[in-house]
Amino acid sequence: MSSVVTSGSSCAGTATIPNSVTSIGEFAFENATSLTSITIPNSVTTIGSGAFAYASSLASITIPNSVTSIGFGAFANATALSSITIPNSVTSIGGYAFYYASSLTTLNFKGNAPATVGPSAFDSIGPNPIANITSAADFPDVEFWNGLRLVRAADASSSPIADASSSPIADSEPTPPAPYAGPLPSNYSPSTPSMGEEVTIMGERLHLVDTCTIDGIAVQISNQSADSFTIVIPAGLEPGLKDLVMTGPSGKLTAQGALTIQQPKVEIISEALVSSKLNAGSFNGYVAVYAKGLKRKILSWKVGNKWFKTTLTSDYQVFQRKIGAGQDMLVDIYIDSQKSMTKVVTSR
Repeated sequence: MSSVVTSGSSCAGTATIPNSVTSIGEFAFENATSLTSITIPNSVTTIGSGAFAYASSLASITIPNSVTSIGFGAFANATALSSITIPNSVTSIGGYAFYYASSLTTLNFKGNAPATVGPSAFDSIGPNPIANITSAADFPDVEFWNGLRLVRAADASSSPIADASSSPIADSEPTPPAPYAGPLPSNYSPSTPSMGEEVTIMGERLHLVDTCTIDGIAVQISNQSADSFTIVIPAGLEPGLKDLVMTGPSGKLTAQGALTIQQPKVEIISEALVSSKLNAGSFNGYVAVYAKGLKRKILSWKVGNKWFKTTLTSDYQVFQRKIGAGQDMLVDIYIDSQKSMTKVVTSR
């Protein structure tokens, strides 16, 4: 008889799911902040949306070779997770699946590249993340894939490298390098941003940029074209002069001293703000953002890839955006430019 884990937020320490379970339901272990380790049996085939979101102490998880899909935001903000093994049975990884799993640096793929990988699946994870793959696995022949540096296992069947001294071309003239044809950033707007602010990068061939980092922290790219793209300065940076590192088909390009990150403004939080409330939910195909007790504060929120901003004019206000039923959306909420909440919302 099949069953579904639908609630596990009370779990603490190490947990083992029974063999009768076939699916980890949506948000089953959301905010299970005391859960440190969990073993999933090989009866489970799906890990639902937000299943382990905000499980901030989860450092060890075993995913069996029966799981075929990892849902939207399944491990979002699982900040203690440093490595994970993706079995060869997984064919689908949802958008934002590992978003802001900020310690995750190693993913071990035991089979071919999943056929479907949603947007931002590995955004804002640990510094310089890598994907270990077998030499025979079917992954694109590129250095970076979905923001992860591909590291292939040594191919034992490869032939030894010939002795260069016996090669007929050993004494030939070296081939001159091809002209550089990669991205060329030339301007930044602004060049002295604070964390959370948007910066537009301008230049040539910028559509070739696949990923960006600052101090090893992944930076989300949007509005990308041949002559510009937009980034948001990530949290966790030390103030000062920073290099912007871009990668793409032409390799890695470091724009030295591109940006000077400013110290974010420190605000004294009033009692009213401490007792205030923020939330996000859905109804009738709408995503709704609720704000209470924050009158005269600046409320900014992001639903998917769209930003909204307003000054609150009353003690209780609701803002909504129609997206249609049955969609998973990541909602980020800011008060006076300071992130206050990130939540995966399923529209109903």
